[in-house]
Amino acid sequence: MSKRAGRCELLAILGIAILPFVIAGITFLGFQMDQTPDSTKNQGTLVYPPVQIEFLRSAAKQWSLIQVVKEDCAEVCEQTLYLTRQARIALGKDAARVHRATLSRRELSTTFMDLIQNEHRSLLVLVDAESVERLLKITAEVDNMVFLIDPLGNIMMYFPPDKVGKPLMEDLRHLLRISRIG
Repeated sequence: MSKRAGRCELLAILGIAILPFVIAGITFLGFQMDQTPDSTKNQGTLVYPPVQIEFLRSAAKQWSLIQVVKEDCAEVCEQTLYLTRQARIALGKDAARVHRATLSRRELSTTFMDLIQNEHRSLLVLVDAESVERLLKITAEVDNMVFLIDPLGNIMMYFPPDKVGKPLMEDLRHLLRISRIG
């Protein structure tokens, strides 16, 4: 075997070993690092990075559906309360992993409290103006929005009233299926 043939073999062996790394480097550097998919599976709006609400840390280590309400409950508010209740019930065995609450700036009216007592007994009522103000930093309009909060107290997603119901239930099912907490 000649010297030239030996060198060619050596270069071929080195080329086979190095070529995958060169291709990987070109592929890695050739694409932008911060590219995100154009579409996602979730129906609600993802909050990134998640925002932590302090008062929810003391709540049970469960997923939470928090609906921001005014002192009085209009038709949209009642419909949203009904749909969050139905979405939780539709979770079946996972319904125990989720609790519902309302959040308001001020004390609720007596008629609204009567509605909660008659139709939404398990609904937790929270009054915290500071938390509502923090939610306003996430989205400009918070009334009747439903916020999905993980067991660690992080706001993960929010849903406008027209996305509450089946879209909320699908996102919740997906999160509960892949979640190891709560």
